[in-house]
Amino acid sequence: MLVDVSHVVEHGMVTYKGLPAPLVCDFLSREQSRSHYAPGTAFHIGKIEMVANTGTYLDAPFHRYADGNDLSELPLERLANLEGVVIPAELSKGRAVSRAAFKGHDLRGKAVLVRTGWDAHWRTDRYFEGHPFLTRDAAEYLLAEGVALVGIDSLNIDDTGDRSRPVHSLLLAAEVPIVEHLRGLARLPGAGFRFVAVPVKVKGMGTFPVRAFGIVVEPATAPACRPSSECKVNRPSGSVTPKERGLLTSGQNSTWTLASGFPPALRVPVTAANFGPPEHPPRGTNNNRFPAARKEARRMGRLRVGP
Repeated sequence: MLVDVSHVVEHGMVTYKGLPAPLVCDFLSREQSRSHYAPGTAFHIGKIEMVANTGTYLDAPFHRYADGNDLSELPLERLANLEGVVIPAELSKGRAVSRAAFKGHDLRGKAVLVRTGWDAHWRTDRYFEGHPFLTRDAAEYLLAEGVALVGIDSLNIDDTGDRSRPVHSLLLAAEVPIVEHLRGLARLPGAGFRFVAVPVKVKGMGTFPVRAFGIVVEPATAPACRPSSECKVNRPSGSVTPKERGLLTSGQNSTWTLASGFPPALRVPVTAANFGPPEHPPRGTNNNRFPAARKEARRMGRLRVGP
């Protein structure tokens, strides 16, 4: 399952007070394009004018340091297919998220996403005032733990009242990318997912919007195979070979049901046509497909035979 955790970029949207909103318009409208193509053929070429800090965006070291890596120099290994962990921030005692929030979590080599819930105020005046942020000691702890990337669903990972921007300064000096203005982190599990936030490969820029998302592997579910014509075979359970015993569950002599957890890729309709006698190759149009499924099922030990 893919979980989108980035904001939509649209015309006139203000991400950060004091920075201009994006201008989204036509460079070549569909109507204008008609004269360039055959009758009935039209295309749209859009134009966008915006600052780099728009929507959900990623900061590279060049954003803070003139000699730091820019967007084009970021290794994909620091941006894509990262193990992810979501850290819930306890804000009852204030806006600052300290190192205490991260203790006890396995963070090494991971994308650490801080869930404050501040994204609920997106596109409102409140979003710009009194936002949650990470402290200097939190940044120091994250670096000591060897994180790969840090993200937050707030206006800024730093306290905007602190002009030294310690969190940006520490993380980017260590070449740890930062993602700000995330959203919907509550839809991700606490751990066990992969994270992706890849910006356009632009030379000479340190920040750019990303389509950030999590990849969540859903647990296998039991296939919907109940006693029906789809599941019937024309041989009794006694004809199952010893090797197959433990691979299928039998409800009746003529009905076979796939056991819980059978991989979706191996869910093949069980019929007389594709499930021949065990001593002979399977028959029918699926004879090249079902044996592989049965062999894989044996290997995984995911199916079993009932009484």
